[in-house]
Amino acid sequence: MTLEGDSTWTFLRRYSIEEAHQFTHGIHLYPAKMVPQIARELISRLSDPFDTVLDPFCGSGGVLVESIISGRNAIGVDINDLALLLARVKTTVLSRSELLEFLREIMREAEGEIGNFKPEMPHIPNLYHWFKPSVAAELAVLRNAISKIENTKIREFFLASFSATMYAVSNIRKSDNPYFIRAKRPNELKLHNPHVFETFERIVVKNSAAISSLEEAKKQDVWVRVKKGDARYLVSIVGRGSADLVVTSPPYGEEKNTMDYTRFSKLSSYWLGLNHENLKETKTSSLGAVPRHYGRDELPSKTLTKILNEIELKSKSRATEVFSFFADYFSCLKQMYEALKEETYCCIVIGDRTASGLLVPNGDVSRELCENIGFQSLEALKRKMYVKALRSNVIASENILIMKRN
Repeated sequence: MTLEGDSTWTFLRRYSIEEAHQFTHGIHLYPAKMVPQIARELISRLSDPFDTVLDPFCGSGGVLVESIISGRNAIGVDINDLALLLARVKTTVLSRSELLEFLREIMREAEGEIGNFKPEMPHIPNLYHWFKPSVAAELAVLRNAISKIENTKIREFFLASFSATMYAVSNIRKSDNPYFIRAKRPNELKLHNPHVFETFERIVVKNSAAISSLEEAKKQDVWVRVKKGDARYLVSIVGRGSADLVVTSPPYGEEKNTMDYTRFSKLSSYWLGLNHENLKETKTSSLGAVPRHYGRDELPSKTLTKILNEIELKSKSRATEVFSFFADYFSCLKQMYEALKEETYCCIVIGDRTASGLLVPNGDVSRELCENIGFQSLEALKRKMYVKALRSNVIASENILIMKRN
């Protein structure tokens, strides 16, 4: 498969919410998701049917969904347990009629139990800061009913729908940046009176329809593997030369200063029992979490060296944080190279960021690091961003890098 000299791409326009939520892409909120149409076109043009597409930072599984509806096998890797649950659910075909029958059973049990017994509440720090007492009680009843489902795939579908419900009925303030978790203001809480059971039922009906649409779109008998792991050790997880194409959207920077995936996932992890004891470990495993000694010439990127020098003049600690992220990111890029077969492609979608008020051109730095590893740069595209991606910054554009492993 080659680009055949054609460098005209159709995914540079703005997409509606309906387009972004096609198939199972909209079953649950998750930060910094790749626009599905970007993954779809990259996969269709840079791989063949039944090839294996790898996403080393798979998040909630958008690239995996686009792989299987394109007739490709898919491998997704991530360290976040909520992301892995969502990726499994979004790529698993289930019977809608069976799901709706389970919904009826769950609602009968939950409505019969509410008020008749005291549900066991999860051990969430500041529980009633995040949930009104009546809301927490109804969520606990629903969670108890779901836990009785024996079929793992069906139970995970309902856990994902429960998590989406939990987020919708919580006291989380969603009016500005929905990914940076903070509580509603007192005046907002007075008007906040959610209906837990109705919200859950509505979300399950919507999500079951999404699962049904996935079944209709999936034309080929292809497989998906979702694996927990650190992309810095990717080859040990997926095998050397195991992929025909990499399509991924890596983090823009260290979690503490960019997108805090652990904070976003915290409440779901507690409610779902997703190893919430290991949340601290997950956070310390994120790229750049462990400070590295800042040496100006240690990473082979002239652009990065220049910007680190400028950042250091303002803040040595910030320069160390940015350097630490790129040191870990460089390790991931080298692993991606080794995981690919020869004469295949690697596509990276990444936005720029700021540090100490200075622009960090992630696209340019990524390209230079990849070229040092041995990738051949084919195209570097810019696409306008339309939503807030970080806590306080609107990223003006994202970079779409297309490279080849010769």
